[in-house]
Amino acid sequence: MAEQRLGVFCGERLDNGIDLYHWSTRKFTTAALRLTLHDVLDDHTSARALLTGLLKRGTTSWPDMRAFTRRLEELFGASMGIDVAKLGERHLSTIRVEVLADAVARRLGLDARDGGLLQAALELVRETLFEPIAKDDAFPADAFEQERQNLVHAIESVLDDKIAYAQQRHTEAMFRGEPYARFELGDPARIATLTSREVLAFHRQRVASAPLDVFVAGALEPRDLDRLRATLSAWPRHAHGTRPHADVVRPASGRRLVEEDLPLAQSKLLIGYRFDPRAVPLRDQYALGLYGSVLGSGSTSKLFKEVREKRGLAYYAHSMVDRFKGALTLSAGIAARNVAQAREVMEAQVDAMRRGDFTQGDIDIARAGILNGLRGVNDSAFQAIEFAATARIGGRLADVDEAAALVKSLTHDDLVRAAQLPQEDLTYFLKGTEDHEPAAD
Repeated sequence: MAEQRLGVFCGERLDNGIDLYHWSTRKFTTAALRLTLHDVLDDHTSARALLTGLLKRGTTSWPDMRAFTRRLEELFGASMGIDVAKLGERHLSTIRVEVLADAVARRLGLDARDGGLLQAALELVRETLFEPIAKDDAFPADAFEQERQNLVHAIESVLDDKIAYAQQRHTEAMFRGEPYARFELGDPARIATLTSREVLAFHRQRVASAPLDVFVAGALEPRDLDRLRATLSAWPRHAHGTRPHADVVRPASGRRLVEEDLPLAQSKLLIGYRFDPRAVPLRDQYALGLYGSVLGSGSTSKLFKEVREKRGLAYYAHSMVDRFKGALTLSAGIAARNVAQAREVMEAQVDAMRRGDFTQGDIDIARAGILNGLRGVNDSAFQAIEFAATARIGGRLADVDEAAALVKSLTHDDLVRAAQLPQEDLTYFLKGTEDHEPAAD
């Protein structure tokens, strides 16, 4: 692609299909680097999640975790993390690296060997991706088994939190048969069937061809950028085609109800709504964000005030809008005996928003929270990267000031229009069998 702006970042496409975005700034003493492979949630979700642990086990040059860690320490305490995340129906695998900026190292008279610290960090990333420790075309058996167990334990740990468990069960029920129903860390039953050889073969194919973004921010001089381009351009990759996108959009099917019993003192109630994200223009995307804040973000929201404060029906009550998938979810922790009343009051707040039954004060409080978050974005290299990268995927504004100006311009009518979009689809009730009554504030 031709050079383009993405907020504070300047972007270009390299010949091997890597999309490189860089922001040269003296605001930070370190260089922040984020590399993201783009996939969809599919049958390989479990393998991608398993790779986050396996890739940190070592490389050709640093063949075990101790050597890998020592190499980071040699780079003046550089850090590296690898994770997977779910964004709508996308599955993103990300490596984040932070290293002392070469310009700063030069000013301090530090020994930046191997062509610079950023270059050395990139070499470690390159080996992590293209030369992970392996034998006979397979990951070492002991490392593979340990990481398999670690991943299953991580999934169990997340789902031991009954709020997270209820959220996932609601997602599975409401979006059954759609990629969005998958858990980003995979499925323990599928993880148990994976083999070391097939996971390495999958990784090699994927890292060579999946869409790859590289973001870097920090005190970058022209020679640093030249080396960065040259290094990334030499990576053995094919130029990729179109990026994955959300392509499963179904209409809401009415007030369905799914119930599950567990021995809990606090029941969980989740009410799901759908809308078509393809039919939401830019202004309405931001109106949906502000709408979600008025409806269910924090102690001043309509859900909290009506369900928790006024009626004492819930331990907590909030909402979440996923503008990538086109979903609104209302969540509350309640006593089981209050389920009918809590559901009625929660649904009534959605209806009230559709009627415009909220004040300018409600809007101003919610807007202030969003603007406060936007003001701090470019004060952190990684926050700036995440903001620009997410905006690019979602087709939203990557310039923080432009986004803030749009949020400031939103009116009561904009929110009423946004409130018409979500239509009720499925309610999930995790019924606790050890009922306790939440107390009103």
